[in-house]
Order: sequence, then structure tokens, then C-alpha cells
Amino acid sequence: MEKKVDMSRFEKYESPLFHRQTLIETDKWDTKILLDTIKKNGTDAQIIVAMEELSELIKELSKHLRDKGDINHISEEMADVDIMMQQLKIMFGNRGRVMYWRGVKLERMEERLKDDSAGY
Repeated sequence: MEKKVDMSRFEKYESPLFHRQTLIETDKWDTKILLDTIKKNGTDAQIIVAMEELSELIKELSKHLRDKGDINHISEEMADVDIMMQQLKIMFGNRGRVMYWRGVKLERMEERLKDDSAGY
């Protein structure tokens, strides 16, 4: 049976205005912290941390599917992964390529939604 998460409490966070304002206020601050962390620890160390954070999110999602999950733990691990994804884009200098592939994959998802027979 598929797990459902009540999304109604997060509606304000889905607002484009909320996201735009948040990005304006935090982008420079975030980028400075991310760059300083990369400089301090080195790229190899940060790649290892990214792998560790991804595995921690996998673990929390697995717990959720076994009815032992906690939305706060999942949220914390998602934040960690999000931070590490930003660092990876800085380290690899591929923000534009990631955005391109994100668009390609979203278009593909949209096409699959139109075709009821297509699955993953």
C-alpha cells in the first residue's frame, strides 16, 4: 500500500512568491557558506559527505515505507541532500547542465503522464 503524506500544511511553501523571495534573500548567503565549506574541507571530502547524506535519506525513506518513519527526520535529511546538491553543482561547475537535464526529465515525466500505459 502506498504511503500518503498530508501536503496541505505545506501549501504556503509551494507558492512561487515564497520561493522567489526566499531565493533572493538567501542565495548570496548560501553560496558563501557553501564555497567556504568546499574550500575548508576540499572537494573529495565534500563528495564523500554528499554520498553519506544521500544514504541517510535513503535510510529514512525506507523507514517511512515500513511505518517507522518520522517526517522531521526525512525533512532534515532532505535538507542535507539539498545542501550537498548545491555544493556538487558548485564543485563540478555544471549548474546549467543540471538545469538542462532537469527540464528534459520533467518534459519526459509530463509525456508519461499523458500516456496512461507508460510506467517507470
